[in-house]
Amino acid sequence: MEDKVTGTHGPRPVSSPSTEEMAPKSPQGALHLNIARIGAAPFISLSKKPENEFFSVSLYDLDKSLRVLPSDDHRMDKNVDPATVLPAQYHDYLDVFSRKDSNVLPPYRSYDHTIKLLPDTTPPSECLYGMSRDEQEELRKYLKENLEKGFIRASQSPAASPVLFVKKPGGGLRFCVDYRGLNAITVKSRYPLPLIKETLNRLSKAVIYTKLDIIAAFNRLRIAKGEEWMTAFFTRMGLFEYLVLPFGLCNGPSSFQAFINDTLRDYLDIFCTAYMDDILIYSNSLGEHNIHVKMVLERLCKAGLQVDITNANSTLQRSRI
Repeated sequence: MEDKVTGTHGPRPVSSPSTEEMAPKSPQGALHLNIARIGAAPFISLSKKPENEFFSVSLYDLDKSLRVLPSDDHRMDKNVDPATVLPAQYHDYLDVFSRKDSNVLPPYRSYDHTIKLLPDTTPPSECLYGMSRDEQEELRKYLKENLEKGFIRASQSPAASPVLFVKKPGGGLRFCVDYRGLNAITVKSRYPLPLIKETLNRLSKAVIYTKLDIIAAFNRLRIAKGEEWMTAFFTRMGLFEYLVLPFGLCNGPSSFQAFINDTLRDYLDIFCTAYMDDILIYSNSLGEHNIHVKMVLERLCKAGLQVDITNANSTLQRSRI
């Protein structure tokens, strides 16, 4: 149990010689807090003293408070002109960083996502989930944006999966389709995702890295023609279906991994790795690294994939996977 006990003159930590050494250190630059862990018996004893006050806090409250604190993470504007931030040697590949191009409906290709059902099964039609006023407003925005891009269309499908919103770690709401019913009757793909341990082994001797994130990676693949009806989702504003691969389908990661593997096939494990939409380029010198980055950007351009300039992290000494 972890509790903070406050007195009438402001916060006052409760500690004992046996627990002080267990107190976690305060982050650099944060207020100094002396926090101690206490057991049930000391807590009961302290709760009986009239000068002590007790308060409870939830993780939701903490997250809400942390979101309003100043942050050192000043993220780049999504609408920034890539030419103003990219090194000059990469200006031949400005189109790869075009957010506008990532909003264009991709063509049908051999990599289109297929949905194969188990024998004698039919995609379900489930119940509509209720939404708050904020969620309804976000739903309206999502539908408008994706109808305009051509990523979804009105549907008359007999199938229907419900939608819901989940809170993003940094605030805001994320649109989700609950495809659990459809996934339960889908034949699972066994196409593998890379093993993190093997990836780390490949990176151990490199000294310079560039990390690239594909914009809306799944949406760069189409749903196989004639199978769009199985992705149908319904809302209080109508029934819609996807023309692009949405998040939430059980074989979606495998489909995109197969696509990116074929795109970068002869570079993988030589000077780059790809874990779905995360690409890491690694080299032993700056000169060869610039060549490697250009080679990868050229392949991404031919594959119709765009890179998020706000997440591109170049010439790192360390990188997070």
